[in-house]
Amino acid sequence: MGSSGINAEYMGSSGINAEYMGSSGINAEYMGPLFRGKDNNDQLVKIAQVLGTDGLMAYLRKYDIKLNPVFDGLLGRYGRKPWRKFVNSENRRYVSDDALDFVDKLLRYDHQERLTPREAMTHPYIAKAPSREDLVAQAEATKAKSG
Repeated sequence: MGSSGINAEYMGSSGINAEYMGSSGINAEYMGPLFRGKDNNDQLVKIAQVLGTDGLMAYLRKYDIKLNPVFDGLLGRYGRKPWRKFVNSENRRYVSDDALDFVDKLLRYDHQERLTPREAMTHPYIAKAPSREDLVAQAEATKAKSG
């Protein structure tokens, strides 16, 4: 196990914390699932297609991780895609600069560069969100008006 805390000889079937990055339910403010792979290996390829392979290779070098040889034929070379490329006419009304910044700071290869839970809770996107109490009060007011 290297200094990254990844408990694997090769980076492969568990991916780069693929569960966190790809299937955690982060839908980037209604932009849809970002990394829909048929298995963990395919999911890492999908992640690389968005976050870019330069960042992946830098991460692997930094933590002296060997990429599983299964990726030799799977992983191409990709540039990092800007988050705005995922915004379309169907989701535009849900997307804000703060939402994109929040997603960008969470979805990083290097776990040391991601927001910590405490940092995430103070991010402007989360800080601006209505409290649970406000949402309940709003729902109750709406219900009272309609019935």
